[in-house]
Amino acid sequence: LNNSNTWIIKNLYQILLDNEIVTDNNESLVVEILYTIAEMVVYGDNKSEMLFDFFCEKNMLSLFLRIMWAPQQLDTGVICSDKVHIQILQTLSILINSVKNNTSLYYLLSNNYINEMLIFPHNFEEDESLRDQFVSFMKTLSLRLNPQTIQFFFVEESGSFPLLSRAIDMLHFNEPMVRIASQTTILNIFKVCDNRARSYALQDEFMYKFLSEIVLIMENFFYTLVHLCMEYHALSVELDSVDLSNKSYYETISYKLNRIELSVNDQISATEDWF
Repeated sequence: LNNSNTWIIKNLYQILLDNEIVTDNNESLVVEILYTIAEMVVYGDNKSEMLFDFFCEKNMLSLFLRIMWAPQQLDTGVICSDKVHIQILQTLSILINSVKNNTSLYYLLSNNYINEMLIFPHNFEEDESLRDQFVSFMKTLSLRLNPQTIQFFFVEESGSFPLLSRAIDMLHFNEPMVRIASQTTILNIFKVCDNRARSYALQDEFMYKFLSEIVLIMENFFYTLVHLCMEYHALSVELDSVDLSNKSYYETISYKLNRIELSVNDQISATEDWF
């Protein structure tokens, strides 16, 4: 069985290598191979070292990066689709979340590959699925942080901390799931008891970005609450003048008032999450 699995992953690797430039014709194939490789490597981490050893030997993370960056590196005019990028992020999330062996985890986080994927200039405004997968990827990474693993997320040459920086960047999206995942990532970073991590995280650049985003979020919460209160007041005045015999209209306004009250409570709860 081990020999059979090894043959399969070798074959998958060769097919992926042959399809490094992703087009409409091979997109589905590449996505399927990326997912299958993740499943096999996780199995290998738990059952058969040969599979994970092959993954390391062929430096597949480097291949994943080449697939992502292909349009910038190869003058082909071909753009790697968001579907492939989503699958690469999902594949990495599966691997990082599932590996049990510390040595395997350290390999996945080493050589700066994860940091390169974090700083990739995705256009999240155009693809919500890609955005959602990216914040899920960040959250998955943050859940594996400890004083040992967090060392892999510093880029000493530039003094940058891509995981923290990207998590802060993602706070400006209004989608609750995105903000919650970003908040969780930031909190998990600050939970790690490591002086080096704290010194990186408390740099002026990061703190300025972080506090600026919080101010903008609080400002948006404030204006939303003001708008809701004004709408509530207008409906309350209207309700006072409604003829009680017009039961249907009265119930409609009452329903709207109730919905506004719920929205106000949601806004207040969202604000409290930051403190």
